[in-house]
Amino acid sequence: MSGCPARGCARSRTKQIAPAGVQSGMVLMIPKILLAVAAGGALGALSRFGLTVWVSRWAPGAFPWATFVVNVIGSLFLGMVLGLMDSAAPVSLWRAFLTVGLAGAFTTFSAFSYESVVLIQDRAYVRAALYMSGSVVVAISALLLGLALAGLVVQRS
Repeated sequence: MSGCPARGCARSRTKQIAPAGVQSGMVLMIPKILLAVAAGGALGALSRFGLTVWVSRWAPGAFPWATFVVNVIGSLFLGMVLGLMDSAAPVSLWRAFLTVGLAGAFTTFSAFSYESVVLIQDRAYVRAALYMSGSVVVAISALLLGLALAGLVVQRS
């Protein structure tokens, strides 16, 4: 692990978001973690829906304020949770509920933000820039491809 700061490499720290059962592929053997993720996911999805409806009423218009607000709040939330649980064991029902479940269903942008910050903190600036720009460009390209493929399916129907 030479060249990594005292806090560890981005590769090892980004895995801390997922519970250990997910990392080892044994998630089906951990029903309590699955229930925690499911419960958090339900709460996160409902929270996102409610906040999206509220923000859309408060700030209608061409700019996607609802998604913007959800992404910022989700990133703030995940940062607070991970900061407070930094010393907690990675296998934790609360960690699974709050990070993978709640934050994951609320917004996946929060995980993207965290992983980007970890790369920057680890001084992996080129990887960080490639990850951030690549994620945006490739995700938007994938969405455009998905729309095009769906259009082909609809045309054939």
